[in-house]
Amino acid sequence: VLADSLVYAPTDLDVGVSLDGAWMQRTEYLGVQQAYLSARKQRSLAVASLLPDVSLGIFRQTVAAPTGSQKFWRTGISLEVPVWGFWGQRGHINEAKAQVAQVGAERDLIKLKIGQEVDAAVANLNAASERVRWMQERILPTSKAAFEMARRSYDEGKARYLELLEAQREWVDTQSEYVETLFEYRAAKAQLARAMGNILTTQENEQ
Repeated sequence: VLADSLVYAPTDLDVGVSLDGAWMQRTEYLGVQQAYLSARKQRSLAVASLLPDVSLGIFRQTVAAPTGSQKFWRTGISLEVPVWGFWGQRGHINEAKAQVAQVGAERDLIKLKIGQEVDAAVANLNAASERVRWMQERILPTSKAAFEMARRSYDEGKARYLELLEAQREWVDTQSEYVETLFEYRAAKAQLARAMGNILTTQENEQ
């Protein structure tokens, strides 16, 4: 008699809702997201280099006169425009924009890849779940009933011992197939958990 510790626990998970969380749990997406934010910051700095520098100054001046010293206050505004370096700065801006576009494309590609991995894992898990239910509802009861019938027939002298052994072998093989099906289901569940950044495992632990 085969005994196993694999338990069939159907997963109640809204994949569509959790997919956004899957992106934020995957290290490859987090890395390219940080690179994208850094590229955008570099682009902002390059654009800001074209803006003129404005300086505001306040000065106090003391003038000596025969009648006594006099104090004056002056304010001044200076405006510095980067005329000669304009074309070089434009080149830096274009380079920064190209970097943002490149990293953004890489981020979108990784995001799409994660979505495809989750879709494939969900399909695999659903198929494995269907196989487990089919074994539980159809195959196992039918095989067990055939074995029980063969054993009763043998006890009543209506079947030979070899027929009983054949029925027993089929029943044991069916149980072995069921254990393998449970293992495939657990493996598919682990695959989905990995694809979703272990969100599946975290939610089950919370429950």
